[in-house]
Amino acid sequence: MFISRGLLGVIESNFLTNFKREDIAIEYLAGLYDYWLKVKGDREMPSRLEIKPQELGTMLPKIMLLDYNQVANDFIVRLIGTAVTKQLGEQTGKSIKNFIKDTETVKRLMWKIFLKNPTMSA
Repeated sequence: MFISRGLLGVIESNFLTNFKREDIAIEYLAGLYDYWLKVKGDREMPSRLEIKPQELGTMLPKIMLLDYNQVANDFIVRLIGTAVTKQLGEQTGKSIKNFIKDTETVKRLMWKIFLKNPTMSA
């Protein structure tokens, strides 16, 4: 379990921040991790504009890309894959508050912005 006390309050989570590619058991997530590493290069993280949905291939139906709006302190769905749309309905351009009601999930997303690093559930 990961516990952090800091700017975002206390966050308890079962996600890992220090892992290797071979730790990722789900192939499309491993592919997404490879893509992240390729695009970011030697920098901390890729820019928003460098993430190209057309380059995500077979991963695309299963993912959602979010943009963080600092003014509104909210996450907006930039892109939602078809498999995710089947579960949540069309959410492109909408706030995640439409389908995520628990504050812990939002705290975890904020923590990911702070980390500027991929995380993996343990």
